Amino acid sequence: MKTKKKVIAAVFFTVLVVLLNWNTNFAQVVRDHSFFYSGIISTISGDFRSITVNNKSFLLAGDTKVVDQQGNNLGIHELKPGINVDIDAIKGSAGLVIKKIVIVKNPMGV
Repeated sequence: MKTKKKVIAAVFFTVLVVLLNWNTNFAQVVRDHSFFYSGIISTISGDFRSITVNNKSFLLAGDTKVVDQQGNNLGIHELKPGINVDIDAIKGSAGLVIKKIVIVKNPMGV
């Protein structure tokens, strides 16, 4: 009878140790990979939800910042085809999402 209790206690503590050390991070979390892109806006959707820069499509999020080269905040209405921009974007589930757009007035100090 004592042996049976010792075996049950040993199994219980073994299972307890295994459960406490169990790695519950089954899903791999991939951090957003941000990148820089530069070019001239060729098209803008009528609802200002997407733009195309050098034949590459980007999505505009509600928190997308539009600034000038000095860092002054501008409105989304400042974006127009033919404007030179620098873009900071991330790859989202729906595509390339812009986090920040810098409107470049004088490229390379010209």
